[in-house]
Amino acid sequence: MPSFAQVQAIIVQRCVGCHSAHPGIPGFSPAPLGIRYDSEAQIRADVGRINVNVVQTQFMPYGNLTDMTADERAVIAMWVQAGTP
Repeated sequence: MPSFAQVQAIIVQRCVGCHSAHPGIPGFSPAPLGIRYDSEAQIRADVGRINVNVVQTQFMPYGNLTDMTADERAVIAMWVQAGTP
């Protein structure tokens, strides 16, 4: 079962470039729709949207701009299925 630390590492690498108080990817300032994943609380509060957009529809990352892998999506899916421990 994936840990929160594993999931957070994926989110930091693949999502925070846009979804942050200080996005690092050009053209994404401010964070789209105000969605930010700078903290554990922000990630946990938005787990439903993360599951839908990253796992189910694979809409995010937008255009897979940050090259999220199928294995990374699977880690997030397992974490959600396990109840986000």
